[in-house]
Amino acid sequence: MVASMCLGVLSIMTCPLCFIAIPAAGLSILFAILSKGGDMRMEIMPKAGVVTSLLGAFLSCVITGTMIALILFSPAYRKQLNEAAQSMYGMTMDDMMMQSYGISMEDLAGKVTGAGK
Repeated sequence: MVASMCLGVLSIMTCPLCFIAIPAAGLSILFAILSKGGDMRMEIMPKAGVVTSLLGAFLSCVITGTMIALILFSPAYRKQLNEAAQSMYGMTMDDMMMQSYGISMEDLAGKVTGAGK
C-alpha cells in the first residue's frame, strides 16, 4: 500500500526524467493492483498511488515531448543547444547527430512533420 503511494510521488517528483518516472509509475500501479487482496477493493493509499503515478507518467510524457519538439522545431533553442554542446564537447549537437546517426536535425524534423517523404 505504502509502496504504491511512494512510487507515485516519486514519479511526480522525477517527471522530467522519463527513464525514472515511467518505470516508477508502472511499479506503483502494479503494487496498487497487488494490494487489493481478497475482497477486491482498493484502499485509499493505493488509489492515491495510482492517481499520482498516472499524473507523474502524464507529466513525464508531456515534458519529454515538449523537449523533443523544442529541439526539432525551435531554431533559437537549437542554437543555444549547439553553443552549449560546442563549449562542452568541441562539436555542435547537429554535428554529433550527423556523426552518430547519419541524419541531420533538419532532415529529422522534415521526417517528423512529413515533409521529408
